[in-house]
Formats: sequence, structure tokens, C-alpha cells
Amino acid sequence: MPPRWTFCSLRTRADFDRVFDGGRRFFRRGLGFYYRLTSLEVFRYGISTPRRFGIAVERNKFRRRVREALRLSGERSAGIEMVICLSRKCSEVGYAEVCSTIEWALRRIRRDNAAVKTAHEAVKADDNA
Repeated sequence: MPPRWTFCSLRTRADFDRVFDGGRRFFRRGLGFYYRLTSLEVFRYGISTPRRFGIAVERNKFRRRVREALRLSGERSAGIEMVICLSRKCSEVGYAEVCSTIEWALRRIRRDNAAVKTAHEAVKADDNA
């Protein structure tokens, strides 16, 4: 039976640090994506919006947009911990831009994940031969 919660958030500083220190990163359209692959059966995410990029109302609006884009996305898959960081003003990032960028990022992560699995399988096949 699949787990009940397949989509949850990173909550503690240690969760965020684990992703920042042990994962990969890339940037696109004012958003930074940090992620790491895990053996968990859930997709976990965190959102980081520094104070310098807007007042609290704008930062919270951005967070709601990101959460909604992630919720509606069909691209997310289990076994990923991801932190999305804002690197420009909240008011400059529209909802459509957030959605398309998150979709692109999740496709890229899934592609990287598939490449890693293929590489691991090739190494195992070489070891067994």
C-alpha cells in the first residue's frame, strides 16, 4: 500500500542543510533549485525567501504560488528533497513564470534521476560480469 503522505514539506534547519550540503543545484528565471535524491517514498520540498526580496505580504504570496504550482504539477516524483530559493524581487515573479519554471525544474530533476539510476545499473552489471 502506498504511503498516505506523498507530498510534504521540509521543516527543520537540519532538513534544509542536508539538501544544501548534500545535493545538486541549478538556477533559472530568478529561482534557485537545490535538490537531493533519497530513498524515501515521498516528495519533500522547502521554500526559502529572504527578507531583502520583499515585504512579508509579497514573500508569503510567492510561497503560496510555489506551493500551488508544486501541488498541481504532475512532474514531481517520490525520492526527492528540494529547496526552492528566490533570487530576485517577489513582485517580479509572476504565477505563470513560477509554474513553467517549476515544471521545467522537476522534468530536469527526473531526467537527472533517471541518468543516475542508469549509471548505477551499468556499474552493477560490470561488477557482476
